[in-house]
Amino acid sequence: MHDILDYTSDLKIAEKAGKKMIFCSIRKKELVLQPEELVRQAYVNYLINGLGYSRLKIAVERGIKINGLKKRFDIMVYDDLVQPLILVECKSMFVDLSIDVLEQVSHYNIPLKVPYLVVTNGKNQHVFKLDEEGASYEKIPHLPFNVNNG
Repeated sequence: MHDILDYTSDLKIAEKAGKKMIFCSIRKKELVLQPEELVRQAYVNYLINGLGYSRLKIAVERGIKINGLKKRFDIMVYDDLVQPLILVECKSMFVDLSIDVLEQVSHYNIPLKVPYLVVTNGKNQHVFKLDEEGASYEKIPHLPFNVNNG
């Protein structure tokens, strides 16, 4: 099990106009450094540098419609066919990973049917794999490495 916050060492953090900013390599812009954003950027680094997923297949903070409601996901990783593969919900390192957090991400996944769900606060992560029927989740120890790395 990896401590996701170990993947913060090469993040670009700078102070501008009295505010700490963090650079998002996926969105190609600086954002105000909030605890949840630090976890989100560390998890992106973990996906790329720890598991070998291509940054070209990662989307961050994008809008989706769930049952007619506009929602935003934290991180989505796509497979080679540009189908959702991993849905990640990030929380601040000060937030416990409660059942409410899992319910939030699993609710997002009802229409999407993403095979892997992750909830993380940087210190802990819970990874779940959707069963073949798309009806229930099995907790697994970690995400798979990207074997295609394309």
